[in-house]
Amino acid sequence: MKQLFRVPATQGNLSYQLEKGQFGLFLIRFEGTNATGQAVTLADLGSVVLRWNGQDVVNVDFEFLNMVSNLYGGVSEFSSTTGGAFKASAFIPTGIWFDSQNIYDIGDEDKVEFVLNWNTAKIASGSVYIFGKPRRGVMSYLHGIYKRTIVSGGAGDISDSIPVENITQFYIKNPTALINTLQVARDGKAVVDGYVGALQSYSDWIHLLEASSNLIAIEFVESKDLREVVSTGITYKINTTGAGNIESYYSRLIPKAEKVDISLARARAL
Repeated sequence: MKQLFRVPATQGNLSYQLEKGQFGLFLIRFEGTNATGQAVTLADLGSVVLRWNGQDVVNVDFEFLNMVSNLYGGVSEFSSTTGGAFKASAFIPTGIWFDSQNIYDIGDEDKVEFVLNWNTAKIASGSVYIFGKPRRGVMSYLHGIYKRTIVSGGAGDISDSIPVENITQFYIKNPTALINTLQVARDGKAVVDGYVGALQSYSDWIHLLEASSNLIAIEFVESKDLREVVSTGITYKINTTGAGNIESYYSRLIPKAEKVDISLARARAL
């Protein structure tokens, strides 16, 4: 890993344009000291946007990135002691979670930037870091990660759709708080239909967790064959137990065929 950028944790925001190069992973890390009587939570660590030539590739909260990093890797660190130290890490892969081959190739023709905002009220001191993992390779797509808040007005059914191509995962944070049952269809064909406890159990099992998570990840490409990614969107129906906001997210593959030859030539020259 290579440190790319650092700002004081008391600053509350950062904007950083990535340097030219090829990368296989990014790490966002908070490290500092809590104010007296205070303890930073993951929710305090705000939002993370990764923008590629004006297009948001990642636009989610840091808390989700920490949770989903735990789901697909080892421990993604978070600790916070009242009046003492706090640490938090979140990883952003350059490929779909199961694909270690795709890299991000940033050239002179690209403007790629991170934009972060977070709450400083509980922070006495510290730093926010952006790390990158240099890696030679070929880029054929971007890994988009987005948030979609579902508003429940009360107990009952909510139906909606995400008409976006090539969705690879659909996630729900803290699913047991408001959800009774969930149905999801992809290209009009049902892939999920069950009560939330069973879906949570299955998600924990297929992601090899040793303890239950507060995040359900529905996989649309369990074969890990990228040819299975192709789709026109998903629809879903949620039976809720009451009023409130359901925090859902999705990942998608955004093809960048024009980058294949460019990145291959750059990798050979490195």
